[in-house]
Parts: sequence; C-alpha cells; structure tokens
Amino acid sequence: MWETFWPDVLVAVIGAGLTVLIAVMTYVVSVRRQELRSLNDLIDDLHHRRAFDTYPGVMPGARATEDYARVNRSVISARNEIRQARRGVRFDARLREPLKRMTQACNEYLDAAEWEPDSYATRVVELRAALMDEILTIAAVRRGVHVLEPGGGASRSRNRPR
Repeated sequence: MWETFWPDVLVAVIGAGLTVLIAVMTYVVSVRRQELRSLNDLIDDLHHRRAFDTYPGVMPGARATEDYARVNRSVISARNEIRQARRGVRFDARLREPLKRMTQACNEYLDAAEWEPDSYATRVVELRAALMDEILTIAAVRRGVHVLEPGGGASRSRNRPR
C-alpha cells in the first residue's frame, strides 16, 4: 500500500488539476460565445432598423412629424440595446470603448435633433456613419463579429427618392 502512496497522490492532484482546467476552459468558452452572440445580436438589430435607412436633408417643421418622433424613439431604443450589449461584454476596453462611443453617438444625435429638428435626417446619416465606424472597430478586435451597416437591412424603397 505505501509503495503506491505517492504515485496515487500525484494522480489525484493531476486529475483535480485537469478537472479545474476543463471547468475554467468551459467557462471561458461559454463567456466568449455569449459575448459574440450579444455583439452580433446588437449589430443585426441596428442593421434592420428602418430609422437608420434615410437620406440627408432638411425638413422644415420636422418636429411635428411622426417620422421625427419614430426616429427618435428608435435611436433611444438602439441606445438601450447598445448599453445592454455592453453589459454582455467582458471588461475588455477594446470592446467596451467602441460600445461606449456608440452610446455617446446616439446621445449626440438626440441632442442635435432636439436643437435642430429640421436637420434630423442629416443627423441620422451622421449617426449611421459613426455606428458603422464603431462596428468596424469591434469586428477588428473580436473575430466572428458580423459587419453589417446600420439600416442596411431595412427596405430602402420606402425612403428612396424617385
């Protein structure tokens, strides 16, 4: 019995270490999958938002229109989705900073639209470009992130000038 004591202890320690290693690796893979899912869901949501599918221009009296109110509600909703995605990302500044800048871009749009409601369509185009820049940054940092343009999945025929 004593002849195998130290080999048995060594096997038990190695087995315990391997079990812990497998558990840690499983956790890391699970967190990374959830992070990727969160980012891709956000990008897909932004891609299909009709509010971002517009053309620049000045629209006198825009504050009284339903489109102005709809776009503002959509931007507020998108900002909330971005915040939610940021909560789903590890504390990695390379991923969290672009999401923070996306939230700031939404806030800047809302401020600008409040001050100059007639130019809201132009501000939406600027917001779309800012969001796209950050999506490209995220895709450069995190492999597996889909690069889709905000508003690009919405039906363009509705707003297309004829």
